[in-house]
Amino acid sequence: LRQVWLMTIFQLFNVIGWLVEVYTGTIRNSLPDEQGLYIMAAWMVLVGLCGGATYANCMYLFNRQEGIPNDLRELGINIGFMMSNLGITVATLSFSLLDMTIMTKAIIYPHGCPS
Repeated sequence: LRQVWLMTIFQLFNVIGWLVEVYTGTIRNSLPDEQGLYIMAAWMVLVGLCGGATYANCMYLFNRQEGIPNDLRELGINIGFMMSNLGITVATLSFSLLDMTIMTKAIIYPHGCPS
C-alpha cells in the first residue's frame, strides 16, 4: 500500500471510536454479562494489525520508493527503527507516570471502585 496516509486516517477513526466508547460505553454495555468486552478485544487486535501494517508499509517504502537516493535508504530505515523504539519508550514511560499519578484508583474512583 503506497498510500500510507490511508492507514493513518483509519487509525484516526480508531482513536475517535475509542474516545466515544470510553465516554459512552456503547459497545461494552451493549451485550449482557460483559460480552461487549469481546468485541472491544477484537477491535484492539484490529488496531494492532493496522499499526503493524502502517509500520511495515513505511519500512517497505523506505527500502523501495523511487526517488530516495540509495546512499540514504539505510539511514532512513535506521531512523524509522529508532523513532519506532523512541515512540514505544515514550508510551511506556507515559503510561507508568500516568498510572502512578492522575490515573490511580483513588483519583479515578474517589468513593471506591463501583461494582
